[in-house]
Amino acid sequence: MISDLLLDLPEQFTLENKNKVLLLDADFLVYRAVAKAAKLDTAVRRFYTSVLEYMFLVGVTECRIFITPTGCAKCQRYHYPTVKLYQDNRKNKVELPLKGPLKQHLLKNPQEYAEHGISIGASDWFEADDLIIMHAHELQESGIVCSDDKDMRLTPYPWWDNKLGQLMTIPDSYGWMDVLEGKAVGHGRAFFWMQMLMGDSADNVKGILTLNGKNCGPVAARDFLKDFKTETEAANAVCLAYAAINQNVLAEAEMMWLRRSEDDSAYAYFMEVVTDDSLRGWIQQLHDYHQSHLTWVMEQSENAD
Repeated sequence: MISDLLLDLPEQFTLENKNKVLLLDADFLVYRAVAKAAKLDTAVRRFYTSVLEYMFLVGVTECRIFITPTGCAKCQRYHYPTVKLYQDNRKNKVELPLKGPLKQHLLKNPQEYAEHGISIGASDWFEADDLIIMHAHELQESGIVCSDDKDMRLTPYPWWDNKLGQLMTIPDSYGWMDVLEGKAVGHGRAFFWMQMLMGDSADNVKGILTLNGKNCGPVAARDFLKDFKTETEAANAVCLAYAAINQNVLAEAEMMWLRRSEDDSAYAYFMEVVTDDSLRGWIQQLHDYHQSHLTWVMEQSENAD
């Protein structure tokens, strides 16, 4: 009789997104795993416990984890002529003792938890952020981006909001942006254009030097963009604001744009959405200059060896 009653009960734990793939940024999970761990095996166990918790919360059975290896070229972002040197604010940061060993363990054992639907990906050229966005564009609505790093909010595809514990989607690639409790929030390309104005302090990216003669924070960026409805409107307006103060818009963009494919770049994206002919010509000149500059940097490096 009891068994008959149980048959009428709904499933207690339904995997709401069992046909989707969780694209998880592992860099922030690594810090949590090693924060109070004294041994590597403890850190490994804590890391995978966190991953499994995320899989349960999001409701998936497959998870692709992405890590940025030490020494990653990061698409040569360090060598662009930006206002500030990319991630230079991290150079004197003291790392937790087990962070390096844990990352090495994960990278050497990418299929360690394959039976649980977990795999690990990394690249010596692309950051984890880039790889996640590449996979998001590959999977489209079948992928779910999850990260504590706000940069990946530019994805036009499903985003798991850790704070709200909800799956967020947008009807088009532009999406939305706003300021909540003093912080920039959003989803889609609108958030990228917001960052193009306010910068990204986490990665030491300035953004625009001044907007209408003043420093530009999240509120000023939101107010500048609030009436735009498309990527092209935002792109033309932001590029024009950079041009007005003769600042290299493309260099700042290459720092914050996350690649959709291996041959993608901020330049490629700009040429898709910027329609003003004078701005397009300027962007082309900046791109040509960057290519020459990066070639020169590589030649100097080879000669130094």
